[in-house]
Parts: sequence; structure tokens; C-alpha cells
Amino acid sequence: SVIGDQGRHEEAERRYRELVETRHRISGPDHPRTRSSLRGHGLELMALGRYDEANEQLTLALDRERRLQGEEHTDTLSYERSLARLRIAAGRFDEALEILERNGLLRHQAR
Repeated sequence: SVIGDQGRHEEAERRYRELVETRHRISGPDHPRTRSSLRGHGLELMALGRYDEANEQLTLALDRERRLQGEEHTDTLSYERSLARLRIAAGRFDEALEILERNGLLRHQAR
């Protein structure tokens, strides 16, 4: 988010939280913008080091994305990358690698 990019993550997190609540109420939990807002909220929580809360938001968004778009959809893969970024930020490198490899997001190349 623009606010988060300015380093104002607490404000960005609050605004995303409000946005998720509003979009959920108006458009429903499965609307693409609701899912996108969940992801943005999760990323701001990650930026604040609130990894458990970020995991809840990103996992919820990803689960909805998988159910509605399918495993191979580009949006689903993008949400997977966000979850992998969270795992890296939290120091859970093996889990991040597993996510990336499982979804073909990381290719091993012989050199």
C-alpha cells in the first residue's frame, strides 16, 4: 500500500482492517476485492512483525482463492508467494521452500 510504502505500517494495517470489514459486509467474503484486502492486511501485519496474525489473514485469503480460482490460477500462485514471503520473514525457511517448490514457483536449475 502507499501508506505502508511510506513506512506507516500501523496506519496501513488499521486501514486495511477496516477495509476488510467493510468489503466483507458489503460484498461478501468471497468477492475478489475482499480477498485482495485480506492479503493486503496480512502483508501489513507481516511488516509489523505480527506473524501469527498475518498467517491467519494470508491463509484465509489463499484458501478462498484456491476454492474459487483453483490451484493453478495466477492469482492463487501470487497468494502462495505472499505466504512464502511470510514464512521467510518469520524465519521458517523450510516451510517457505516447500510452498515454493510444491507450486512450481521455484525451479532448481543445474549450473
